[in-house]
Amino acid sequence: MRFWGLRKHKEFDLESRLHAKDKKRIQFERLPRRKVRSLWWTLIVFLIVLYLYFYLKKMI
Repeated sequence: MRFWGLRKHKEFDLESRLHAKDKKRIQFERLPRRKVRSLWWTLIVFLIVLYLYFYLKKMI
């Protein structure tokens, strides 16, 4: 039984791909690339959180 959001993992079968006559090359299944935010995005978010922290600390 599958839970919400969990998918069955694909199995890589190298042996069947090596014995396939119709394909000249082995096609590897690629995992989806993880989106990585840039350093500038992280720095800007950090500065905004720091500014909000000191602003709210001054208000209290």
